[in-house]
Amino acid sequence: MCVSVCVCVCVCVYRAAVELNLRHVTGELTSLRELQKRMMREKDVDLSRLKRAQHQLKLTTDSMRHVQQTLDEKQTEVGLSSISQSLNQRLQPNTSNCPTITV
Repeated sequence: MCVSVCVCVCVCVYRAAVELNLRHVTGELTSLRELQKRMMREKDVDLSRLKRAQHQLKLTTDSMRHVQQTLDEKQTEVGLSSISQSLNQRLQPNTSNCPTITV
C-alpha cells in the first residue's frame, strides 16, 4: 500500500511539473507571437515610408530633368553655352574635403 501511494504521489508531482512547464512554454510562445506581430507592423510602416520616399525622389528627379531640358533648350536658343558651363561648375558640390562612405 505504501508503494502505491508513493507512486501516485510521484505521478501527481510529475504531472504538476509537466503542466507548469506547458504553461511556461505557452506563455513564451504567446510573447513571441506578439513580438512577431509588432515587428511585422514596424516593417510595414518602414516599407510604407520607403515607398513614399522613393516616390518623392522620382518626382523630384523628373522635375529636375524637366528643368534641365528647358534650360538646355533656352541655352540653345540664346547661345549661352559658355555661361552655363561656368554656372554648372559653380553648382557642382565640392566633395574633395568630404570623407567617402563605402557600403
